[in-house]
Amino acid sequence: MLLVKRAFAFAAVALLVSVALDTLLWGAYQGGEPAAQRQGLVVVHALVHVCVFLAALVGSAIVFGALKSRRVSSQHAAVSGLVFGMVGIIGGVAAMPVFGVIGFATALLLLALVVAAGGALFFGKAGG
Repeated sequence: MLLVKRAFAFAAVALLVSVALDTLLWGAYQGGEPAAQRQGLVVVHALVHVCVFLAALVGSAIVFGALKSRRVSSQHAAVSGLVFGMVGIIGGVAAMPVFGVIGFATALLLLALVVAAGGALFFGKAGG
């Protein structure tokens, strides 16, 4: 149960940061695209946030489950999620046109694995 709590803390914070940064970035850009395209872009942005949440949840669950020798608190998992959310959305906005949705989702999953592992190794306490 603790694994789920930590993975959800990581994913929830990543999603909140991702939505906040996307709102700031997209809000600043609003008006740059024709009004007819905005509806489709809302769907794309929603898809990006679903990808961020799912990749963060799955990636952190895999890492926190695999690194059982490292005890990570939910607060530290949330801090790692903050880093993932910031890097994921900024990198995602830049990478989506190049790699498409599947490449973006795969890159997010790999990034979640790396950030969660780094957070577990940095914040985690050795224990049994």
